[in-house]
Amino acid sequence: MQAPRITDYENNGAPNPIQVDFSASVAPLSAVGKPASSGLRIEPAIDGSWEWATDRALKFQPRDDWKIGATYKIGLDKGLVAAHIRLAKHALTLQTPPFTARLEKTQFYQDPVNPVVKKAVFDLVFSHPVDPAQLEKRVELRVKGHKEGVLGVGRETAKFSVIYDKVKLRASVHSDSLPLMEDGSSVTLALTKGLQAARGGGGFEQTLTAAVAIPNLYSLNVNSVEQQVVFNDANEPEQMLMFQASHAVHERDTAKHISAWVLPEHHPATKPAERTAPHEWSVGEVSDALLKDNARLKLDAFAAEREWTETHAFKYRADVGRSVYVRVDKGLRSFGGFILRDRQHFVVKVPPFPPQLKFLGDGALLTLSGEKKTALLVRDLPGVKLEIARVLPGQLHHLVSQTTGTFQKPEFNYGLQPDHLTERFERSIPLSTPRGKAHFQPLDLSEYLTSGGAAQI
Repeated sequence: MQAPRITDYENNGAPNPIQVDFSASVAPLSAVGKPASSGLRIEPAIDGSWEWATDRALKFQPRDDWKIGATYKIGLDKGLVAAHIRLAKHALTLQTPPFTARLEKTQFYQDPVNPVVKKAVFDLVFSHPVDPAQLEKRVELRVKGHKEGVLGVGRETAKFSVIYDKVKLRASVHSDSLPLMEDGSSVTLALTKGLQAARGGGGFEQTLTAAVAIPNLYSLNVNSVEQQVVFNDANEPEQMLMFQASHAVHERDTAKHISAWVLPEHHPATKPAERTAPHEWSVGEVSDALLKDNARLKLDAFAAEREWTETHAFKYRADVGRSVYVRVDKGLRSFGGFILRDRQHFVVKVPPFPPQLKFLGDGALLTLSGEKKTALLVRDLPGVKLEIARVLPGQLHHLVSQTTGTFQKPEFNYGLQPDHLTERFERSIPLSTPRGKAHFQPLDLSEYLTSGGAAQI
């Protein structure tokens, strides 16, 4: 016999039954599937009904919920089973699940609308609906630096509020709003032992403790500065400087505190004869004198969906492969009042533009009387190699009758393949185009088309 599962309080569940299983068939044949009204005792008494579920299983369905963390004794009289059956024991013991509590999550919370509101939040979960009065009496919040007091006199604690779910299986303990300290702080929760469920029963015989760190006033940091290439609505690549902060900062304030310079391709101290490859710059090599001799990079802020956000983007223009020095000045403030204590520095390299190759349009029919031309969009490729398949004379009807799909992606039926219908040609077109610039390459197909139209592409 197993202990009953805890009632599903969140879904208004009924109390869970128990079942006494016997090692062999013991029920009178006439009793199977019927209530068992005699020969059974359960202490402490609980209203409910017994039933022979099978000839070897006796089920009890309580009408009221089980007591929490209680021991029940079940007595089985001789007249309960068939006359020829002798039971090895006539008493069973059942222990119902105890009341338990656990800390599910702790967090530092800042109100997304009012940045002044900063709290420590502790989420508690209970096995059974909790008694709110007991919980709030047994919870204590203390902020780092609070006085301990003497024998409980003069002991400092923090005020808090508690939010419950509808069935009180969960409780969220919120501290009052906390100030920011230069050296940071922490809030500790202690839930003393003895907490009981709303229905009584044995208390939870453990003390729960947890702490939430409160960021210090100067906890704002720049997590990263990276460079990316993105495509705009006109399908043109744009160089973007991506700024990532630890807290949400305003786009206007960020633009005032961030600066960038394109560093020289070679270190000034390197002799011209030794300048075989671009210098790999590090932050420590960048001096004010070096920046003075190089033009400041223009950064154009790219509007984000929200003014206050952790990520900001800036458009710029710089040669691929060059190193860019980025400086974020101290004093930058976040939404919650956190401050960047020290100037931060980064060196990033301008990434190459991604190569691109595609036909303009999704496919077209070319008339024999027209120019017989299509076009390619090419970007940052040294050239293209084309494979052209021309339908053999007399095979056009097979192309029509034995394929499905679209012009862009035909699907061949019955094992037919393109090589069964076509002859192939290759053409290589070398290119030399500026980095990042789109090149539109015309493709003249007239040489593959006969004047009479006997062969088609």
